[in-house]
Amino acid sequence: MRVGDRVVCVKSHSRGIVSKGKTYTVLQSRGCACGRVNLDVGVEIPSGHTEYQVCNVCGIMTIHNGIWWIASSLFAPLRFNSAHDELVNIVEEKIDVELPVRV
Repeated sequence: MRVGDRVVCVKSHSRGIVSKGKTYTVLQSRGCACGRVNLDVGVEIPSGHTEYQVCNVCGIMTIHNGIWWIASSLFAPLRFNSAHDELVNIVEEKIDVELPVRV
């Protein structure tokens, strides 16, 4: 998944940070030393929380800078983007046009 991609949550976060079925936009992406990819989908960590996050795979701590980094495994790319959907709608409208009947 790349920055700017629309994704759908396929599994809710254990703390309810993201919910299954909701769509998000990837704002940033970063990898952990263990190979896990984490995404920024616009969820901010509330003030008063620690300034770091611990990877639940390898245990490495990273500074979060107010961003709740979420495992990419909780998301799947949306199958079609909005430009594709718009093009499909235009084509479907053209197909639905009635043709004159020859007698």
